[in-house]
Amino acid sequence: MSSEPGRFLASPPEWDAWDPAAAAAHLPTPRRRRRAPTWLGSDQGFTLIELLIVVIILGVLAPLVGPRLFGRVGQSRQAAARVQLELLGAALDQFKLDVGRYPTTQEGLQSLQQNPGNASGWEGPYLKKDVPVDP
Repeated sequence: MSSEPGRFLASPPEWDAWDPAAAAAHLPTPRRRRRAPTWLGSDQGFTLIELLIVVIILGVLAPLVGPRLFGRVGQSRQAAARVQLELLGAALDQFKLDVGRYPTTQEGLQSLQQNPGNASGWEGPYLKKDVPVDP
């Protein structure tokens, strides 16, 4: 070290003629990028054995789960029919309150949508949609 304050050591002689190419040769080489393990993410797709295992598992589970799901379809249709009958009953009761009678067989349920012509006091339509089809 130099005894004078503010003075640094002399630079080595190889620094006097600085060459960027020579300096780059001494830099560490960039690391290669690590590949992810094949089970983490591969763009090769599935093997035939993997696909067969999945198909076998689905084949075993389908008979166990299927009947439970399809049994609920029948229950939901029954619930929908109950709700539709309640709506028709309410519409018929409203028709009777306005007209004083229920629709005749000739008038049918269409009298809840359109004025049958001979019903005085009709203030419908009593159903927002067409007469529903039986589920």
